[in-house]
Amino acid sequence: MQNRRQILKGSASLTMAGIAGTVSGQNESKKTTAREAGIYEYVRELLRENKRGEAFQLLDSHSVRYYTGHDPVSEGDGVSTQGAVWSKGDSDFTPSLIHVENDVWLVTSHIEMKNASYSTATAYFVDDAIGATWDHNKWASPDMTEDNVWMGVHGEHSNHLEIEYDTYNYYGVGALIKYDGWDGNIQHDDFIVNLQTELVRETNDSRFGVKTHYEHTYTAGFPGGVNLSISGSGWSLGLPTLADSWELEKTVYPES
Repeated sequence: MQNRRQILKGSASLTMAGIAGTVSGQNESKKTTAREAGIYEYVRELLRENKRGEAFQLLDSHSVRYYTGHDPVSEGDGVSTQGAVWSKGDSDFTPSLIHVENDVWLVTSHIEMKNASYSTATAYFVDDAIGATWDHNKWASPDMTEDNVWMGVHGEHSNHLEIEYDTYNYYGVGALIKYDGWDGNIQHDDFIVNLQTELVRETNDSRFGVKTHYEHTYTAGFPGGVNLSISGSGWSLGLPTLADSWELEKTVYPES
């Protein structure tokens, strides 16, 4: 069992069997919470280990309320610079919300990066970013620190990936994905990254959900640092010179 400060890494299947093609919720007559069912910590770990099918089957079998979606994006990548880049159109972004107890929910931001390509002998990597944002009048964090963040990374070359906690405030949470030691001589295999945090829901209005984010950066120039900013204005990732990025975002709405 990993503690909250640890990052879970390893190889895992990239299949996502059993996940619906659109955002979906369970029958609202199911009122059991994950904590009441005694499965919360286990389900949270299964999601972090990329055992999503097993996690959702367990939630279903215990009648726990949750919402999730499988959101492959079909739009173009918009690549304007050379260098290594994973495909936006082929990558799968799958956030989820699980009812933990009372007004507490677990949000998981989950990305499967697919079909990388690169056009230079040595690819230059810039940090990616993953996280979630919310209306701070409708959702609140019980602990705006690293203790309330769980992260995981999976793939054949996950030893060349690091997730680094970056920021947490009233408006959201974010972490950076660093391609440590990963260069153009290494095959750019598919990989998975996820981030989780607990939030307190402070409204019964189902119009206010939690927005999850993943932003992938790439460059033909020399790599540089990024600056992740989360505020009342939203999510913003400052990039170094000659870098470009694409972003996937999806909001999950809990029913009232």
